[in-house]
Amino acid sequence: MSEPRQPPRPLRRRRSGPAPSQAPRDRLAGIQAEIQEVQQQIAHARQGRRLVRNAAELTVLEQEITRLTDRLAKLLIAEALPRAADDHHTNQQARSPSRGAGIRFKNQGKRDVTIRTTRGALTIRVTYYSRNCDRAREHKGSYRSLVAWGLHDGCTPSLASEVSKWVAVLGSLDEVVHLLGERGLDLSINTIRGIASRFAARARAVQRAGRPSAVPRRPRAATAIAPIGGSPSC
Repeated sequence: MSEPRQPPRPLRRRRSGPAPSQAPRDRLAGIQAEIQEVQQQIAHARQGRRLVRNAAELTVLEQEITRLTDRLAKLLIAEALPRAADDHHTNQQARSPSRGAGIRFKNQGKRDVTIRTTRGALTIRVTYYSRNCDRAREHKGSYRSLVAWGLHDGCTPSLASEVSKWVAVLGSLDEVVHLLGERGLDLSINTIRGIASRFAARARAVQRAGRPSAVPRRPRAATAIAPIGGSPSC
């Protein structure tokens, strides 16, 4: 009497990072096509030579031009940053911190990251570094290129500086959220608190060093904002 056959063992699937939502070349081509479209709209608006007869027409003209130029600025940034991420010098800057931190971080490939600029949010692809055991966990690794560019809390340095100034002027985080929302910038209170805390720490460091600073001066109440927690460590 023969022994019953054992069922085959199920194959173990290898864990991997998220698949890219769009090919890099297709995305770049789409950005460049949008740039051409906006440039054509701007050229058409210039050729129209619209006459402005009153305050209402001036307001409409100003809003239309601002919308076009803001969109063009955001697209140009979206075109430039992926090229900078592929630059050899940028990659060397990105690798050096991961080598000296005592933990072996490895290149896990490029992933989509949304960043916020003064002209709105955009999505780019940058290299993600982490331990192999954490390659599927977004908050266990680091996007070193963003750190090299000074992108903290998902915001460009220019946007972070602007937010910090509004915190100093308004004094209320809720008012800052409302003001930024009117300008199409969606930032949470925790993000704004983190930006203000980072700028306050820089201001204190500069004061201790006794050097003049480009960091905007703020009232003492604004420098007392507690920092939010950082990313979980590996």
